[in-house]
Amino acid sequence: MTAPAVPETVVDNQTPVVPLPDSPLFANRRHRTPEGTATPVFADNVWPLRNLCFAEHQGSLNLTFARTNAEGPDPVKVYFYNVLNTEPQRRTAQMKTRFPAPGSVAAMYYAVQRLQTWIGKNNIASIAALTENDWNNYAEHIASTEATYGYKVSQLLYFSRVWAHNVDLPSPYAFRMPPRFSATKLTRWLGPAPFQYENRTEPFHPDTISALIVAALGVIDGYLDGTLAIGSRGIKAEARQWLRDQGEPFQRAAITAEQLHRWKQATAWVRRFDKGDVRSAAFIVIAYFTGMRPQEVLHLERDCLTRTPAGPNDSRAYEYTIRGRAFKGQRDEHGDQISEGVVRMQPWVTIEPAARAVEALKRLARPDSPYLFATLYKDMSPNGMRGRHGEVVTGKDVGERLGDFVNLWNSHAERDGRKVVPTDGERSVFGTSKSRVAAARFRRTLAYHIANSPGGEIALGIQYGHVKSVITLGYAGRAESGFPDRVELDALLARWDDLAALTDELQSGSRVSGPAAGRFRDALNDFASQYAGQVQTEATLRRLQRSGLALVHDNPDAHNVCAYVAATALCHPDRDTSTARTTPDLTNCQRGCPNIALLDSHAEDKARQRDRLIAEIESLPLPLADRNKQIADQLDREVLRHEQNGFSK
Repeated sequence: MTAPAVPETVVDNQTPVVPLPDSPLFANRRHRTPEGTATPVFADNVWPLRNLCFAEHQGSLNLTFARTNAEGPDPVKVYFYNVLNTEPQRRTAQMKTRFPAPGSVAAMYYAVQRLQTWIGKNNIASIAALTENDWNNYAEHIASTEATYGYKVSQLLYFSRVWAHNVDLPSPYAFRMPPRFSATKLTRWLGPAPFQYENRTEPFHPDTISALIVAALGVIDGYLDGTLAIGSRGIKAEARQWLRDQGEPFQRAAITAEQLHRWKQATAWVRRFDKGDVRSAAFIVIAYFTGMRPQEVLHLERDCLTRTPAGPNDSRAYEYTIRGRAFKGQRDEHGDQISEGVVRMQPWVTIEPAARAVEALKRLARPDSPYLFATLYKDMSPNGMRGRHGEVVTGKDVGERLGDFVNLWNSHAERDGRKVVPTDGERSVFGTSKSRVAAARFRRTLAYHIANSPGGEIALGIQYGHVKSVITLGYAGRAESGFPDRVELDALLARWDDLAALTDELQSGSRVSGPAAGRFRDALNDFASQYAGQVQTEATLRRLQRSGLALVHDNPDAHNVCAYVAATALCHPDRDTSTARTTPDLTNCQRGCPNIALLDSHAEDKARQRDRLIAEIESLPLPLADRNKQIADQLDREVLRHEQNGFSK
C-alpha cells in the first residue's frame, strides 16, 4: 500500500513514507468512517479529519488539497500523511504526544500554506529547497507581522512538529530541519516573551450576567410551568387574524408583503420563543451555575441529574449533582488526546436553577438520542447535510444561538418594559463580537465572581443562592476540573489589585491607624519593594501567595483593612485552632479585632456612613433612631481615633 522511505512499512508507526494513491488515509489511527462511505485514501483531495474525532460536538473539519499533478504526490500531502500516521522521529519538550489532535493538524496545515505563499513570493522552488538562511528569513517575516506573540510562536513551532514526523524522507520530499524552532529558542526572532498572567477570556460584567441569568431563568420557568408560549402558529395566520379584526379584506391564499409589514408595525410583532431558545437558556444556566466547560455541557445525557435532599438533621441546602464527561487534558497511555472525553469520577455539584434547566432539556430532547443537546432534527445529525458525525450541536452553533437568544429576549423586553441584556459598550454580552456570545465566558465569570466577592461562605450563599458554598465544595480536591486553580488565581489577582491600590494611597501620604497598623504598613512597603511594576505572571502570583501578603484584605463594607492572622481573628467565633483557616470572614468583621487597620480613605468612608445615619434619624421610629445614633457615635469615635493616632509611612 505504501512506498517506505526506508525498508519497513507504515504499519509499525515508525518510518516516514511516501504513500501510494490507495494508501488508507488513517492507516494507524483510530477513526470513525461512516458505514457505507468510501474509505478515505491518500489520493483524495479532501481529507476528512473529522473522522479522527469522537467528540459529539465536533463540526466539519477537512484538509483540502489541490488536484494531484502528474509529477508525483504533492509534497505537502506526503508531509501531512506522515503527521497523521507516523510517530515523531525526534522529540522536543513541547512534543508530548505521538499524534497531534485533528484541530492541531488543521492549524499546522494552514501554517504550511502561509509558508508556501511566502515561498512563492520569494521565488523559492519548494519547501524542500529551503536553506537555513531561508528559514531564518521566514522567522523574521513572522516576527514582523501584526499578530500576538502566542500566534507567532505557534506558527514557527508547527514546522518543527511537521519535520519531526518526516525525518529522512527521500528526495524530492526531504526538507531541512527548521533552525531550533522551540519555545525556548524563539526569542532570537520574536524577542522576550511578554508572559503576563491573564486569562484572555473576559468575564461578563456583573450587570450583564445578572440580566442574562434573569432572562434565561424566565424562559426556562415559563416553559416548565406552561406560561410561555413556545413556537408560533405562523406569521400569516396571526396576520390574517389582525386583518380580520381590522375589517380589512385580504386574499386567503396570499397576504401581500405590504399587509404583513403593516401588521408587524401595528402590533410591534416579535416572534415567539421556540425550542432552540429554551435550550439556549438552559445552556446559560447550566454553564454558569456549574462552571462546566462548553463541551462538557453539550455532552450531558438525559440521566445526568441526581437530586440528594437534605436529611432530617441536615442544615445544608438541597444539593443536585450532574454527571458527565471531562475533555481537557484527557490522554491515553501514549499521551494522545482522548477526543471523546472520559466520564468524570466525581460529579458536578450545583443548585436548583441548573436542575430545572436539565429538566427543561429532558422534555425537549430527541427520544432517539441520549444527549440533552442533540441536534433537534434527525437529518441534521450524524451523516446529515452538515458533513459531520457529531450527535450534538457544535460549539460554534452555541455561540450563534446564544446571540440569537439575547436579541430575541431584548426585543420582547423592550416591548414589555423589562430589563434588557446589554449588547453594546464595555458591558456588551457579545464582547468583541457583533452577534455571538462566547460560551467559555460563563465558566470564567463564575470563577471571577467567586474569587472577587467579599465575605466567604455566608455572603456568597446570600448573593448566589449557595453557588459558592455548593460549587466550591463540589470541586474541592478535584484537580481534573481545573476550576479550583482558576478561582485561586483570580483571587490572587484581586489581592494584587487591592494591594497596589492600598500601596498607592499609603505612598501618597495617607495616614494608617488601627491595632494592625504597623504590620499593615510593613506589608504595603514589602509589596512596593518586591512587586510594584512587575508583570502578573503565574509565578509571581504564586510567590505573592507564599509571601503572606495575599492575607491583606480590603473590606469596603466594614470600611477597614484586615491584615489577617488566623490565631487572633475575631471573625471566626468557633476559634477552632485545629483547622488552618486561610481567609477571613469579611461579613463578620468585629470591632476591636487585632487584625484591623485603616487608611484615610477608610476613615472618610466611615465619616460618610456616620453622616447618612444621622440624617436618617428624624424619619425613623424611636428604636431604629436609637440604633442609628449608637452606630453613628461608634463611627465618630473610630474616625477621631484615626485622626489622632494615625501616622504616615
